[in-house]
Amino acid sequence: MNQQLTSYSTSKGSRVAVILFEEVKVFHRPNPSPDTDKGADFYGKNPQKLRKEFQISLNIFLDVCKEKGIEPTRDYSGKFNLRVSKKRHNQISVEAVSEGKSINQWVVDTLSQTIEHQL
Repeated sequence: MNQQLTSYSTSKGSRVAVILFEEVKVFHRPNPSPDTDKGADFYGKNPQKLRKEFQISLNIFLDVCKEKGIEPTRDYSGKFNLRVSKKRHNQISVEAVSEGKSINQWVVDTLSQTIEHQL
């Protein structure tokens, strides 16, 4: 099934990840917390109904988390491993050195710029 990962703004301005399953016109919110066992599906015939259903789904999720004493978001460490080809590693290294940065700083800056551009 063809799927597309995207982000979606809530009414309070925060963003969450959602997956669109195009063939069946269903959005799915992946499991946002390691302490819960399911994500959430929500449907809408048009963007307004979709946004309304999403907000209802999110509110139910937040209520359940509160009721069970579960933190609704993951606590990330700020670290992750990234595997790239040798060729890409070399290209990244050249870019980082040319900008006077470490590879880590170059990757952080590049990812930050990409994310800020999407907002």
